[in-house]
Amino acid sequence: MPATLSADITVNAPPAKVLAAIAALTDYPLWSDTHKKFTVVSTDEQGRPTKAEATVTIGGKPDDQVISYEWSDNSVRTTLVSSSTGAMKSQQTSYTVTPSGAGSKMAYEITADPAISAPGFIIKQALKKTVNNATVNLKRHIESS
Repeated sequence: MPATLSADITVNAPPAKVLAAIAALTDYPLWSDTHKKFTVVSTDEQGRPTKAEATVTIGGKPDDQVISYEWSDNSVRTTLVSSSTGAMKSQQTSYTVTPSGAGSKMAYEITADPAISAPGFIIKQALKKTVNNATVNLKRHIESS
């Protein structure tokens, strides 16, 4: 059964800088302990990734994934296309970035449907780690650069 978790955080940077950091996939291993490697396969006319290959760690095991990206002016939505381990039936994420005072509000949401049966609290715990990586760790990375 799919589970969804979301969070938002204020980042002391303009929206353009936040969106640029989200688009900089090859930098993800610098701030996310889940992401080990990213290769951008294709980009849109603005140079943002539309398809990427990633090596991530799920439950301590490496998983090679293909991910698609759909961009708008202030957001990106990702969809898991394939997974080498089949650990996930499906996964979608989104970032929405809006101006907030002198900085930005960054909202993140993930919906994941694991292929294996697991208690709900285990799935929520894994999603909380993902959300923390996607918000708190990304915020630190942006604000320190």
